[in-house]
Amino acid sequence: QIREQIEDLIYLKPYEGKYKVSIVNDAEAMNTNAQNAFLKTLEEPPGEAVIILISSKPQHLLKTIISRCQRLEFFRLSDQVIENSIKQKGELSQDRYAIAVKLSQGSLAKAILLDEELISERKRIIEKISELKKDSAVELLEFVDSIASQKSSKEHDHLKIFFEILFMWLKDILYLKSDISDENLVHKDFYEISKKLSERWSAEQILELRSFLEEAWDSLFHRNVNKQYVLENLIIKFAQA
Repeated sequence: QIREQIEDLIYLKPYEGKYKVSIVNDAEAMNTNAQNAFLKTLEEPPGEAVIILISSKPQHLLKTIISRCQRLEFFRLSDQVIENSIKQKGELSQDRYAIAVKLSQGSLAKAILLDEELISERKRIIEKISELKKDSAVELLEFVDSIASQKSSKEHDHLKIFFEILFMWLKDILYLKSDISDENLVHKDFYEISKKLSERWSAEQILELRSFLEEAWDSLFHRNVNKQYVLENLIIKFAQA
């Protein structure tokens, strides 16, 4: 489908200017079959076509895709640039801007996604997961249902933010475990919860949870595995830690 959409555009003559440009955002979200189908288009594009693949996780792209692209690195934007940009939109309350800047990790696209609802969701996620117990089956399933059952135009964004929050939170816990400066923490307002878990979990457990998180991300966004199944397994791993 992605190949057909792009070919519908790039094989048309440019309406204005010399080139026809197609941008594929989150290119790593294409599964293996989609990438293989897209490879043909990359191999034989028309002369006046430019195809731009944007990816924050290029390791998930096939080597055959990467070998046919010219790679350009874009570095993180400064906190000040991010803050100024989202303040121009004026969609957050004053105390939310600093949180949004931290969560964005230098990505303006991510910062723009962070509305009041998603930032509020962060508090619920961290507090709920820190309280989970492996013998509370009903509570575990209810929490998974609350995440998996979201049906809105922002469903995909919510799920990605859920994972981003957990990735950054585990990094905070590992920092505290390693006695690295608190200045590096993303979720500074959850210091007490993170500190308690850094004392309870070993470094090996934290890294293992991160590995489970990466596997779950890959299953959901690259292999299209059942969302409910993936989230249940992931949350159970956190409860068992």
